[in-house]
Amino acid sequence: MKNYLEAYITNGDLDLIRLINDDFCSAIKLTFNHRYFTSSLKLLLSFIDTIAYVYSGSSKTIEFINWLDRFVDLTPVGITSQELWQHRNGLLHTSGYISDKVRKQEVIMLVPFVGDGKPDFKNGELYYPLQTLIKNVMNGVVICCQEVKSSDERIMCFLGYYENTVSDSHFTRFTKDV
Repeated sequence: MKNYLEAYITNGDLDLIRLINDDFCSAIKLTFNHRYFTSSLKLLLSFIDTIAYVYSGSSKTIEFINWLDRFVDLTPVGITSQELWQHRNGLLHTSGYISDKVRKQEVIMLVPFVGDGKPDFKNGELYYPLQTLIKNVMNGVVICCQEVKSSDERIMCFLGYYENTVSDSHFTRFTKDV
């Protein structure tokens, strides 16, 4: 059986960015471009969980926040990594914007928007541009991959954790041609 990584090696160099793009980022972009904004956002938030795990080897809550703080500039988005974590909890656990901490008013409720201009604040929620979040996370992936590739030891750890993920390249290893 062919190793799925072989398709991502050119002149002896692993194209980690293309691998991650094919496995995770393409679906985020595809759903966004087809105006499935909620699906795109859910995929993005799940992906941040994945990349944070693959980078750190830990699935603890703090790794999502740590990865964002280390690699993603959220300033243009106008939100914090902690706010995004709570947003993630609401969206992935209840398909809504209200996490437990938002309900307790410990964290502001985030609401994504697409398009020009910024909606007016209403009931204390904070609107943020989804497209800017996606773009900045993707830029963070590039920075993360550059750091990982700077050390053979680091890339081996990263790939070891990557091997534990479920992604499209992994899925195809167990799928017969259709």
